[in-house]
Amino acid sequence: MYPTAIVKRAIERELDIIAICDHNCSGNVQAVIAAGKRAGLTVLGGMEICSEEEVHLLTLFDNPEDLQKMDDEISATICEKNDPEIFGDQVLFDEYDNILGLEDRLLMSASGYTIEEVVESAGKYKGLVIASHVNREAYGLLGVLGFIPDEIGFDALEIVLDGFPGSEEMLISDLPLVHFSDAHYLNQIGSVSTEFLLEAPTLEEIGMALKRIKGRKVAS
Repeated sequence: MYPTAIVKRAIERELDIIAICDHNCSGNVQAVIAAGKRAGLTVLGGMEICSEEEVHLLTLFDNPEDLQKMDDEISATICEKNDPEIFGDQVLFDEYDNILGLEDRLLMSASGYTIEEVVESAGKYKGLVIASHVNREAYGLLGVLGFIPDEIGFDALEIVLDGFPGSEEMLISDLPLVHFSDAHYLNQIGSVSTEFLLEAPTLEEIGMALKRIKGRKVAS
């Protein structure tokens, strides 16, 4: 998953916008943004944060400084160190795929932030929060909590096609639904996607589409 390889694969799959949301970390975001810019691909920055309850939440930000502030908050709650012999190296790259270093925190750990605290902090930094794969038993809202807490203030819900049995009846919410590839390997990039009706490929426009403002919308 080198930055240039991610961008190349996304373009091959005819994607216009991708987001880089590593687990509890944004260390490779700027490298992929820069690689995407060279190739004409819009890359959004974010993090897939694992809450204290072990629910995955996508957080997306326009401003790199805001993303870094969110990263700093989450990083401060993760003390467990990675064991490369068990989990492999967590590599940090530049935009040309050169290795800059290794992340030593165990990024698969749960953070010390609750779901409510993740949403509150992301809002403080003008980010969007999309609950990840809500109908998956592991790390999804329905699998962990058994319901969608709409009062928390998510911007959207990501659903997967292979949700666990019975999750359809539990998916009670007025929030917009989106589909993403949640790619951990190159061949998964673009396997699933969402079409938005936008005037420009920006996070602000996506936020408007999720709220159906001024003709923007989730198209499919």
